[in-house]
Amino acid sequence: MPISASAGHFQKNDALVEVREAPGGGSAVIIESPLRDLFGAQQDHAVGEVLKELGQTGLIVRVQDNQALDFVLRARVRAAVERFREKRGSR
Repeated sequence: MPISASAGHFQKNDALVEVREAPGGGSAVIIESPLRDLFGAQQDHAVGEVLKELGQTGLIVRVQDNQALDFVLRARVRAAVERFREKRGSR
């Protein structure tokens, strides 16, 4: 069974981020947001930058955004990846 972890809540001004192992070692980022048309590029950049800072690859990252600010989105991604790493290390 693949390892997964999450952080955040799906409530106003927050985001729920779920991270799991990608089959075959690929990577994917899926962002669902009511403001995707307006802020999609910024959301993609924020998530991608955190993954790059952490040197993390081989993940599927699913973000359910509910109007979270940039710093909240970054913190949720970071927390989900750190939880994922903790679970993976305890295997």
